Amino acid sequence: PYSHLDVVDSDNTRTMYLNGLRHSQMDKDNPNDLLLTYSKYFHLGQLFNPQLEKILFVGGGGFSGPKNFLETYPDSLIDVVEIDPDVIEAAKTYFFLKDNPRLKIFNEDARTFLMDSDKKYDLIILDAYAADYVPFHLLTQEYFQILNDHLEPGGVVVSNLIGSLEGDTSDLPRSVYKTMKNSF
Repeated sequence: PYSHLDVVDSDNTRTMYLNGLRHSQMDKDNPNDLLLTYSKYFHLGQLFNPQLEKILFVGGGGFSGPKNFLETYPDSLIDVVEIDPDVIEAAKTYFFLKDNPRLKIFNEDARTFLMDSDKKYDLIILDAYAADYVPFHLLTQEYFQILNDHLEPGGVVVSNLIGSLEGDTSDLPRSVYKTMKNSF
């Protein structure tokens, strides 16, 4: 309902495209590995908060991050909020996403989910942004305050935001930094 979704196999790699842009990639022999470089940075949160018992992913895609975290942090509980039911279904059908008692998937908008929840997290990973579209209601001062309110003491937010620190693609990251700075 939110994007055109394609799942494409090339040799041993499976890729999820949303509106023609790569959003997730998986090695079919090692489905819990992180293939896309940016997703490996999700683990930076553990450097700042080694107590990763409760983790929230905002955005699911092919669920590469959540699958990897389930394997890497065997004592953690992971929630994933994904707005698009077809993305969730594709992850289950094509990206080896299996039921796991430590994984809860919520099919709703992240802001609504957090506003209706009193859960707190040790790590929140923001992965709902794309190169061609950023849901701006997930970039407001109000949203970042909601995120802050849902962090445990010492909790960390890691964000996948496409842009640069300087040049033509620096406006968005600089603006988001300034907005987040007011809440964190």
